[in-house]
Amino acid sequence: MTGAPAPRLTAGGSLVRLLATASAVVATASLLAPWLPEERGPGWALAQRSLLADSGRSVPSWWMAAIFVAAALACHDRAGAEAGAGRRPAAVAWWLLAGAMAWISLDHTLVLHDAVPWMTEDELPGVLGRYPVEVVLVAVMAPAAVLAWATGGRPQRLLLLAAAVAFVAGQVGVGRLGLGLAEHRTELLESVLQWTGAIGVVAAAARSGTTRRSER
Repeated sequence: MTGAPAPRLTAGGSLVRLLATASAVVATASLLAPWLPEERGPGWALAQRSLLADSGRSVPSWWMAAIFVAAALACHDRAGAEAGAGRRPAAVAWWLLAGAMAWISLDHTLVLHDAVPWMTEDELPGVLGRYPVEVVLVAVMAPAAVLAWATGGRPQRLLLLAAAVAFVAGQVGVGRLGLGLAEHRTELLESVLQWTGAIGVVAAAARSGTTRRSER
């Protein structure tokens, strides 16, 4: 028994627009930061440093953590809606996605991908020791992706696929493409791609779930 399709989350569209607008504002401010007249005083210099995307203590970095918290909450809401409709596999998928989004936010907040390997590289074998944060993320995302694909409707699948492509592109690093961008702009582009991935997940969570059986 698959249960009835879970309802559309009415606040989801508003949240998507809010996140997209805020991301555009942060990206624009960061892009213009190098032209701020820092020579005019410490306040201008602080504003410039706070907006540049190549710093872990900057507005773009803080927004990265915040937007994935929003994605985690949206996934949690979708999981609750799916569970309430009796669609347990779909609920599990969205709970796993919520955990993955929260893990990404925590990583950006505490810089776990730099701190944790320092403790695990000599203690754990191979890839697990060198990239423990990434391994945990993949271990959560893999079953979530399978379940979400199996239980979601076509719009959800397409949105989640687009979100995954954007996020992976941002994580892998567009700097490897040799685009000739300044470091700040490369970091900003990677951030924007990851923000886009988070917004895609929120948009997918806002959609009503539909099983394959109900689509026929």
